[in-house]
Amino acid sequence: DKSSLNAVWWICKKIPPEALRKLNIAVVLNPGEESGSPASRSFMDEQAKKTDIALVYEPGRPGNGFVRSRKGSMFLTINFHGRPAHAGNNPEQGRNAIEAMAKAIPEIKAIASEYKDVTLNADVVKGGTTANTIAEDATVVFDFRFFNDQTRDAVLDKIEALCKRGFAPDVTSELKYVAKSSALAHTDKSQKVIDLVNKAASELGQPDPKWMDVGGASDGNRFSGGGAAVACAMGVIGGDLHHPEKEWSDMSSVKPRIALGRKVLELIAQQK
Repeated sequence: DKSSLNAVWWICKKIPPEALRKLNIAVVLNPGEESGSPASRSFMDEQAKKTDIALVYEPGRPGNGFVRSRKGSMFLTINFHGRPAHAGNNPEQGRNAIEAMAKAIPEIKAIASEYKDVTLNADVVKGGTTANTIAEDATVVFDFRFFNDQTRDAVLDKIEALCKRGFAPDVTSELKYVAKSSALAHTDKSQKVIDLVNKAASELGQPDPKWMDVGGASDGNRFSGGGAAVACAMGVIGGDLHHPEKEWSDMSSVKPRIALGRKVLELIAQQK
């Protein structure tokens, strides 16, 4: 991402004046994207609603890869509330929230098998207070990924129904999430932008872009949900993106990606 920020700066520095006169360009930097944009969500949604085309400078994929669609991503928190009791003196009076959570995890994960390309992974769990107390509370956080918003809603409805039914007697379960996120869909509208990227690469004598459908989300999802046409992974090619010691950028892709981004803006301007 840091390489791509530099690329965006150089693209903007030398946009031809005739293109600038025809375009309204916003450069949006979102430092909270990896954590779900808790502080910037409303601002990003406002930008998405007034955006026609979004060029998202996530790192390019190895092999001259660009991204045309991404799964939507949501963090689903389920809180379980039971009844505490002493584990030695009167365990039968307790209602164990951790045991209810343990039953819930495989049942909720099984929902994913009903839909193509859906994943539900229980990645964070916590609960209980001391080893000699029946656990009153427990929490699990699922990472939920999906390729279309209709599937998202169907899965959420099923999880909600399971939580209302409950997973153990006298243990309540409550589903919570911050907001519904959208998938970055490959639409007819976005294909027109993809065609412009392909044309720009051809006119610059660059290799044909390789368009991918991937599982990780980006701010492109938010802009797509707002109605914008999106081309993603326009940035400098990189890899091992979540490894602090092994993350890398392909420096040979820097100048070509800068030239490509500027050329795409010129082609968009020519259509105005």
